[in-house]
Amino acid sequence: TIILGDSINLQGPVGSYNYQWFLGDTQIGSNQIITESPIETIQYNLIVTDTNGCSSEDSTIVYVHSYTFNLDQDSSICYGNDITIAGPPDMALYYWYTVNDSISSDSNIIVSPIASTKYFLQVTDTIGASAMDSVIINVLPIPVDTIISTDIVIDLGDSTILLGPSG
Repeated sequence: TIILGDSINLQGPVGSYNYQWFLGDTQIGSNQIITESPIETIQYNLIVTDTNGCSSEDSTIVYVHSYTFNLDQDSSICYGNDITIAGPPDMALYYWYTVNDSISSDSNIIVSPIASTKYFLQVTDTIGASAMDSVIINVLPIPVDTIISTDIVIDLGDSTILLGPSG
């Protein structure tokens, strides 16, 4: 098993042989050792022929491990509130950061940004594969709650109109 993006050396037997490495029906090499970087799990076949013309065939499967994940969709919170952003469970390493700051190595973070912020998470699973995703937390302004009116005096039993902000 290799991690997506890594290489592997495949080696035939030592000796005075003619080597033919194949992927399916396509020959990909003629050396004793070939170096491959497959992007998916795949079977390699090797035909070895000795100086007498006798042949033998063997195969090996190279398993390719990759990891991806998705954080929740972008969210909005009101100014002054907080939100929990959860990473995937059971990772070996977590690294939360923004463009400007390193934040945490915990699986989940609680944030209360004062402005809309993009949070990045890079994780490494227990086999060593890494993946990254990001989420934007938008911060909504607090509504203005002042009453628009000049000070007035009214008599008991009378009424007046109070206006709030428009919009």
